[in-house]
Amino acid sequence: MRTSTEIKREVLLEAEGNVQAAIAALEDGQYLAQAGYTDDDQEAIEVVHAELKEML
Repeated sequence: MRTSTEIKREVLLEAEGNVQAAIAALEDGQYLAQAGYTDDDQEAIEVVHAELKEML
């Protein structure tokens, strides 16, 4: 299980710092599966998703 901080760092690195791309990645089930996220990570993913949306 990953923390929200780890997930945020990973998704922003993958999106090269682009917040909108990071949000899209978190909404993409295929990306989440390929990145190895599991149901155990869902709560942290939702926290990161909300935090990134607030940044826009």
